Amino acid sequence: MLPTLLPLLLLAALAGLVRGFSGFGYAVIMGLGLAWVLPVPQAVATALLLDLVCVLGALPWAWRHREPALLAPLLLGMVLSLPAGVWLLQALPASGLHLMAGVIALLGGLMLLIRWQLPDGMPRLALPVGMASGLAMTCASAGGPPLMYYLLNQPCRPETQRATAILFFACSSLLSLLALGGGDLLGEGWLTLAAQLWLPSLLGDRVGAWLFRRHGTTSLRRWSALLLILLAFGVLLHPAP
Repeated sequence: MLPTLLPLLLLAALAGLVRGFSGFGYAVIMGLGLAWVLPVPQAVATALLLDLVCVLGALPWAWRHREPALLAPLLLGMVLSLPAGVWLLQALPASGLHLMAGVIALLGGLMLLIRWQLPDGMPRLALPVGMASGLAMTCASAGGPPLMYYLLNQPCRPETQRATAILFFACSSLLSLLALGGGDLLGEGWLTLAAQLWLPSLLGDRVGAWLFRRHGTTSLRRWSALLLILLAFGVLLHPAP
């Protein structure tokens, strides 16, 4: 078990570091990595549970710095997309879900890198963006790219963007887990694995949050773009078995 577990422990620490810095990325990194050793529904559920547990300590900070006018329609869109996400998770093969996650990450990273701006942030897009991100989160744990591209185009501080993302993904992870459980898509063993990966995930998250406080306010967009592109190429060049 150790030869298999050790790479997952390192992956959990890296995913926590990424999410602690950027406010997103944990679920897609862990979901794609775990899909090599678990069925896709269990991989998604494990990633979402760890994402939720590790972010609990940041929720008071995120609540204070959120943007309520954006968060409410984003969450509404996410809730509306839940049934479709569960259906896609059941209907698509693992290769199709991985391809979806890779394409979403690549498009999001490229749009951020070339700095294609949304006029005035287009706040009326919050509902459909919430739907797209929630759909990708439930069926492939890949809700970060559409949401972060949208938030990074909003005329608000990086702290506000990151806080809004943290609250959105906490709610999305919780509701997606409930939906997956209600659909009887979760088998056995994933909770044990989640418990084993919790500590390195949490430690990585804390280091990432420290890095954000020192450097993130001026570089969040650039690092988010590079992260998304690297994730995309990793997924597209090395699909699930």
